[in-house]
Amino acid sequence: MKKELLPWRRLCRRSTLLLTAALVGRLAAGQRSPAATASAPNVSWTITSKVERASPTSFRYSYIISNSSTSSQAICYWGIEHADAITWAATSSPVGWISSDQMGGPSVSGWSCVLSPLIPGTVATGFQTESNGLPGIISAFAAADVGIDTLPHFAEGQAPESSPDADIRSGSVKLKAIGPIPSAPSASPLSVLVSIIDLEGKASDLGWIKNGIGNSLSAKLNNAKAALQRSDLNATRNILGAFLNELSAQEGKQISADVTAMLRINVESLLDKIAH
Repeated sequence: MKKELLPWRRLCRRSTLLLTAALVGRLAAGQRSPAATASAPNVSWTITSKVERASPTSFRYSYIISNSSTSSQAICYWGIEHADAITWAATSSPVGWISSDQMGGPSVSGWSCVLSPLIPGTVATGFQTESNGLPGIISAFAAADVGIDTLPHFAEGQAPESSPDADIRSGSVKLKAIGPIPSAPSASPLSVLVSIIDLEGKASDLGWIKNGIGNSLSAKLNNAKAALQRSDLNATRNILGAFLNELSAQEGKQISADVTAMLRINVESLLDKIAH
């Protein structure tokens, strides 16, 4: 009896004739929601990010992924969850990896290994994307490598469109990272400032900002909010300027460079909104 893969895996296999069978299995898993992504209970990983303006309306996100030497599984898939309204376009991928803007649906984007799963004790660089989303705190996930021989096969014509484990996130290891979040051009300056206060609070709660500095930054943002609520725009700008100065002074000391950039870009966007 002839056997076949899930329909989306067959389609990918037919369109990538130059790849070997093993590579096709991994490629397919990256382009659609993998139906047999291995659970990753034994993966310990970290993600380092960098964010910068790519244009007046877009931002460039660069990532370094590390698989701890204490892990017992290789990483073959990783990505981020984002709002459907976010545009996401990979501009760089490490050798042996491919990008996908729909790994588990329209709100999951990331990379899949084709040749080089990230084995324990190694680091992969060169993951880069551009997005219209302002930098914020998002959920990231990593899933383990899976061989094509472990993928489910079905009798010809009997393959379902999906399987119970079709969501790549179901067996992944998750953590928080910096990535694109929606921005609302029509949002009021006050609502934007409130979102920045929330962002700084979450970064402090995650330990990304040291307690003493976090309290100082939070106080400045709340003072800026009070000034904005009484329509004192000059005071608002001055307080936010002091906030940016403190960020710069503490960058690489009490606040990492990526968190500094995340907060700076959001505050600068607010200052632009106030100016207009």
